[in-house]
Amino acid sequence: MTLSHVLNVLGPAGGPALLDEAGITLTGRGTLVRVVEAWGTVITLEAALRPGTAVDAELAARAEEAFDACQAEMARIDRLLSTYRSDSLITALRTGRRREEDLALEGDELVVRSVLEECRRLRALTGGSFDPWSVPGGVDPSAYVKGWGAGRFALILTQALGGDPAWSGRVSGVCVNAGGDVSVRGTRADGSPWTVGVRDPGDPSRILRVIEATEGHVATSGLYERGEHIVGAPSREGRAESGRVPRSATVWGPDDGMADALATALLVDGRAGADWLRRVMDSDLGIGRNRSRWGAWVVEEGGAWRLGETDSLVQAAGPRPHGA
Repeated sequence: MTLSHVLNVLGPAGGPALLDEAGITLTGRGTLVRVVEAWGTVITLEAALRPGTAVDAELAARAEEAFDACQAEMARIDRLLSTYRSDSLITALRTGRRREEDLALEGDELVVRSVLEECRRLRALTGGSFDPWSVPGGVDPSAYVKGWGAGRFALILTQALGGDPAWSGRVSGVCVNAGGDVSVRGTRADGSPWTVGVRDPGDPSRILRVIEATEGHVATSGLYERGEHIVGAPSREGRAESGRVPRSATVWGPDDGMADALATALLVDGRAGADWLRRVMDSDLGIGRNRSRWGAWVVEEGGAWRLGETDSLVQAAGPRPHGA
């Protein structure tokens, strides 16, 4: 970040003051940031400004509108899909007050239908290792919804702040961190990729690996402070005997909700999940693409293993894990 960038980004009088009033921080690296407490976690919304972009009143107003729209969508998703709210639509399904087959094919009820249909597809793809219907109390799609929601917020920011596939406007990229599940579009202000740290499940203060991303989602499911929170792992006993119980699983790829769900499933399956993950990777290959955008890095007791390579959409960097 150059001095001229810092000076230019301050813009005409009024812009920075309006940002403060809207609860938006302008960092020294030229990034607009709002931090929100929602869904029982902390969600950080970021929009990187191109060098030389002045924060005038018009941009400050657009940023406020964009961040407010994200928070409105957070509230809507919470109202529809929170298992902690007695008045949510998913709770009505869990308690039998509503039936999925009776949900409307439009509006909010169609959103819930679509989420559950995608969860069924991912349950089949992973052989049941991702299964929102296996948890106590009824269906719980939370392991899909957080990543899916982060992707929706990234899209809202992109559209509201003038981003496009070429990122030719004043914003170079956006990043949404929903409690460790990270969706990105574009780059940081200086053109470098966004970075996502993978924590050591045995020591969360230690970063084991850094994933660099310019498009897509990075999700980590792990046995951190919550311990054994993954339900329904029929293959876990066999893995325990082999000493290869996974402690964390990080998945990156172009589909936000799917990456979140696959990280959960990979934590359940461990190395056995490499088979279905390879199928996901192979399905991503096609005309003009000879390298999958999907990949994973799994930390086990006593080692780690990896699937996938880096590419122009989601890149990985850092120390190499032990081979699978």
